[in-house]
Amino acid sequence: MWEIARAGHPWARLRVLRDGMATLRASMLAAGIASDVLPRLAERPDDLPGLARRVGVTDEGLLEGFLNVLASAGLLVVRAGRWRPTKRARAVLDDPVARAAAVAYGGYYTDLYQRRPDQLRGGPARTDLDDHADTIAAVSGALQPLVDHLIRTAVEQARPARVLDVGCGTGEQLALMLTTAGPSTTGLGVESAPGVARTAQQRLAEIGLGSRASVLAMEATDLPARIDAHGGPVDLMLLANVVYYLPTGEQAAFLAGLRPLLRPGGAMLIITTVASDDLFARHFDLLLRAQGRGIAVPHLQRLTATVREAGYADVAVERAAPRAPF
Repeated sequence: MWEIARAGHPWARLRVLRDGMATLRASMLAAGIASDVLPRLAERPDDLPGLARRVGVTDEGLLEGFLNVLASAGLLVVRAGRWRPTKRARAVLDDPVARAAAVAYGGYYTDLYQRRPDQLRGGPARTDLDDHADTIAAVSGALQPLVDHLIRTAVEQARPARVLDVGCGTGEQLALMLTTAGPSTTGLGVESAPGVARTAQQRLAEIGLGSRASVLAMEATDLPARIDAHGGPVDLMLLANVVYYLPTGEQAAFLAGLRPLLRPGGAMLIITTVASDDLFARHFDLLLRAQGRGIAVPHLQRLTATVREAGYADVAVERAAPRAPF
């Protein structure tokens, strides 16, 4: 590698070669998962013809070449003619966050830049938020420890009798609010995707919180007119990873419309990525902008002003971690 590098600009060549191989490995892993090759072999090791039948491959030679690549990347081994995942590959497959990150980094994250020239010249907007919603939600699980800390602190300060999670997803954060607050606290979740809302309600029931909380499949903007039929206003409202899905010009009206959901003296907790020079924050900002909906990662000062404009007088800001864009 050094002999190749010193023929030009050594450090530039070495960096490109190193980063290029990392990109290849990420793409290999993502393709191994997306093609169902790694998950099927994790279920049961198999030989080439058997695996081809199980994953619906018609070109065994091409599949063999792919398996050889995965083996060179340290993801597969072959013993007695049967392919099986390595411990490294199994660790990724067994960890929901790692698996989702592998699919993201080796898939639509990379594709975002490969298709950038076309979109810059007027090509169609991307649809990642619709096409990869489950993966995006799973990747955000990497930040869960930071989010959990903020939620617990907010609940301990508010001591709410009733809580609301706007955009509750599968209900984990609503469950955290309820368990932190204690057995007398009740809650409500709102989720626009009906299937996700059903999952959240089932999840709450499975962990013994079904009698203390309900989840509505509806838009949050429709809730103020119906809140009295669902237990009335709340003491603490959570919006986690919600505001950046709204165009900047619509955020103030959206937040103002939620104010009737709070009891006097109630509090709203907003958790969000904010604009910074952090590489991932800027990558996520580009991903949002590329959807063509006028959305972007919010600037902290502007978001704070927007919250005040929406009628929330006492606004405090806390970093989830030092220097982190959250």
